[in-house]
Amino acid sequence: MLGSGTEVGRIKGRSCTFPSKWSGRWFQSGVTQQIVIEGDRLSSKGKCLSSEGDKFLLVDEKKCYKCVVIHEKHINVLQYKETFCHTREALPNLCSLITGDALLYSMFRENASPVSCPLRGPFSFTYNRGHGECRNPVSSIESCTEESRLLWNFQACPDVYGSESTVEELECLATWKEGSQRYLVGRVHHNHAMSNEDRYRCFVYEKTNGINSHALVQDDDIEYNIAQSGDATCNGLSSATEGSRTMALKRVPSSWKCRFPSWMTFPGHWHTLDYSSTYSFHQKNNTLRITSSVGEFKVHCAHIRSSSITDTSVALVAHWQRHCVGVFICVAFYRRSAHVTEMQTGRGTNRAEDACSPANFNPSVLHYVTLVTSNPEAKDCPYSGKFTIAGLKIHQRNARSLEVPSIKNESVKNHHKHYNKKHKHSIRNDEDELLVTIERRKRKYQKFLEKIFAKETLKRERLQQKMSSKSNTTVSSQNITKHENTTFSNITKLAESQSRNYRNRRSSSNVDTSTCINSEFSTLDIGCNTHENMEFHSSCDNKEFITAYSCHGGWTDNGTSFLITTPLTRDSIGAKRYCFIYKESNDRTIHFTRTSENCDRNLWPGVDGALVFNVTSSGECVETSSAVVIGSGRPTLINYDSATLSDRMYCILAWTGSTVWRFNSSFKALLTKKIHGSVSG
Repeated sequence: MLGSGTEVGRIKGRSCTFPSKWSGRWFQSGVTQQIVIEGDRLSSKGKCLSSEGDKFLLVDEKKCYKCVVIHEKHINVLQYKETFCHTREALPNLCSLITGDALLYSMFRENASPVSCPLRGPFSFTYNRGHGECRNPVSSIESCTEESRLLWNFQACPDVYGSESTVEELECLATWKEGSQRYLVGRVHHNHAMSNEDRYRCFVYEKTNGINSHALVQDDDIEYNIAQSGDATCNGLSSATEGSRTMALKRVPSSWKCRFPSWMTFPGHWHTLDYSSTYSFHQKNNTLRITSSVGEFKVHCAHIRSSSITDTSVALVAHWQRHCVGVFICVAFYRRSAHVTEMQTGRGTNRAEDACSPANFNPSVLHYVTLVTSNPEAKDCPYSGKFTIAGLKIHQRNARSLEVPSIKNESVKNHHKHYNKKHKHSIRNDEDELLVTIERRKRKYQKFLEKIFAKETLKRERLQQKMSSKSNTTVSSQNITKHENTTFSNITKLAESQSRNYRNRRSSSNVDTSTCINSEFSTLDIGCNTHENMEFHSSCDNKEFITAYSCHGGWTDNGTSFLITTPLTRDSIGAKRYCFIYKESNDRTIHFTRTSENCDRNLWPGVDGALVFNVTSSGECVETSSAVVIGSGRPTLINYDSATLSDRMYCILAWTGSTVWRFNSSFKALLTKKIHGSVSG
């Protein structure tokens, strides 16, 4: 045992260090300086000479020898007992001098990471500070956006001395169980907490119903007793009913009864157009969590204000909470498609009944926040055909904007003044576009494709000769199928290889893309290769470039139309979603504005925005070749044997060169048969 006579003789040559997980700065009530544990040092108590289990022999600069018994209650809480100062001669029996009733000291880690609180609101409670129980009006506990915080609302009782109306925020730092008692240590934040002596508190709590019973206890029936220490120690807490302040908690039903619309909650997760915020629905459709760069918000549906007959819009009062502070806000949702929704939010108020008043919620002046699901499905694009582009303007990069609504009661006028000023010249460069050089691909792989076709033709001729000399047609059919699969596999591997290595080819190309990025788009194809895609065509150094987008649905509001799109390929710095805002004039010209921020009503199509341009129709989606006819997205192939080698190459290059071409299994089978002449042209 540590402190025995044999141990004394070995102390001088032994090393002793404290556990590395204890390293750091600690607070202890009554100690003015921070306590630092590092290596073999425990601040002013000195250096560790020897240790065994939880017992440590220490000596300071004044040759004061102590035995300290340290217990780790939690990574953030250490408790210890110690002896008085002794000389070295007392070492053999030093640790035996610590008695069971010795004073217990508690050290709390400074800058500790918080933990989830063992209690989650809402609760109602009564409390007693030694002068009687304050029962009426009842006090309450609310949860915060962080699971490590609780908000305590104490009410003052006129007939109870010492009761007062105050709000305290508890940040949970540690929990542990000791025997039948459960302990909690936290920092209490309130107006009178000026130092760590005022902030750190220790609690003992116990559940009072359902104990020693196998009966199921409903959440609304849960009750607790809690005792709180009067200082920054855990001393004097012998039970959950004895302490400087005792409380009796009872779970109360949630006051949030309404549900968000099912067309919002069914997808579950939404993003703003610029991905600056994420919206997630939880807990039976009445809780929304919004995560953004400014923090996390928890939104509860308080009650439905109004809804449309077609169930495409709803206005409701929501309780908008950040940290432990919340306000009531009027919120309107507008369903634009199964994967696109817009939202408007008003000013925050302290009373739910005031949230949707005209002074706090005026839809005609409030901006819209565009929300898109994580994986929106492709939809048919508006219009169909080929268009000529004119009046193209590309402006400078803009900063990402729209944050979730502030819970501060700022005026709508000031908000829009700031918003309009911030977005006056907000534009994103066009450097995030997909640039596809078809001519370069044709030249690069022309010789390679010639070899493939020549090789496959020779194989086919030899196989036909071999088959004609055999009488077993079953085996011959199997050989045909095997050869067809091999041929198509070669072509497929080539296409997949080019798709995988496109970015590497782009960066290593002889074409200086930096000088071509801002070249003007000349034409626009909508719904030509597929009904769900838009393709912008431009040229630079005699090379053709295509920038493609997939459509996800749109809507019209007050004569202006909006379309949500996704670039089919983008750079790492490029936007993930775009909103095309467009309006058709009397002369059949369509004015476009593209933005990655939001479907902003303040942007005038063809005038304001990141990318603005006008288009006029130049014809339908028909483009004829001897090998391929492209119309409404359905290619028709001629017989392989009757096609020239250039026709065959054009067919395959159209396949491998297109950024938007997709084949299903039936079309692949048809292509294989046509290549081998199994199906007539």
